Formats: sequence, C-alpha cells, structure tokens
Amino acid sequence: MIKEPDNNSCDILEENLLNQRKIFLFGDIEDDLAEKVVKQLHYLANISQEPISIYINSTGGSVDAALSIIDTINIFKQVIIIKTIGYQVGSSAA
Repeated sequence: MIKEPDNNSCDILEENLLNQRKIFLFGDIEDDLAEKVVKQLHYLANISQEPISIYINSTGGSVDAALSIIDTINIFKQVIIIKTIGYQVGSSAA
C-alpha cells in the first residue's frame, strides 16, 4: 500500500529536485506559482552556471505571471532546458 507523503517528505522531495537543478511548473500560472518559480530560478542561477531544467504541465494562466517567468529566464546566462510533460498551452507556451 502506497502512503500519501506528508508535508515534510514533500519539502524534502522538492529540495532534492531543486538540488538537481529541476523546477516543476504544474497547473495554472498565477502570481503565487510565478513567484515561486522566479525565486527558484534566482537561487539556482546564483549558485552555479550549470543548466537548469524546467518541467511544464500547464494549460496557461495569467499572462503577466508567465511574463515574469520568461523575463527572469532571459536575464540569466545559464542554459535553461524547458521540457513539456502533458500540456503546455496558452501563456505557458510562450
């Protein structure tokens, strides 16, 4: 039987994925999600010049929120690899 992860194990998993330079963008792109992704990008860009992978599964959302992510991607020199898992439409496809 598979147990549902608790908040602590989810935090550990997210931290491990971030240490692997992987960012996951799932769901509607709204201000709170964009803020989280922008902060993760800044963190990873400041600790290493290694490539960053962003995995997207989104049907879009706020254009302004998506643009904040795109603008952040464009200011860094690191290679940013964007991979689609599922859907990438609307503002998430920009």
